[in-house]
Amino acid sequence: MMEEIAGFVNGNKMRKNVLEILNSKGAMDSKRIAKTLRCIPATMDKVISEMEENGLIAKTDDKYDLTPEGKAVMNFIHSV
Repeated sequence: MMEEIAGFVNGNKMRKNVLEILNSKGAMDSKRIAKTLRCIPATMDKVISEMEENGLIAKTDDKYDLTPEGKAVMNFIHSV
């Protein structure tokens, strides 16, 4: 299961970058994530939506942050 979700994250550089940025900088809104990663907001919204559906990030008060699952996936990716 962990390998599968790590594959989902590693399969798209932007997904991995979103996890990395939230892991290092903490919660932020989608516009800030897009600006930080120099990505078009519409593209970022799609990436964020996919990651939310997979339980890696969650939105609270207009900001996204890693879920416990997202943190576990980051730890797994870094350990491989």
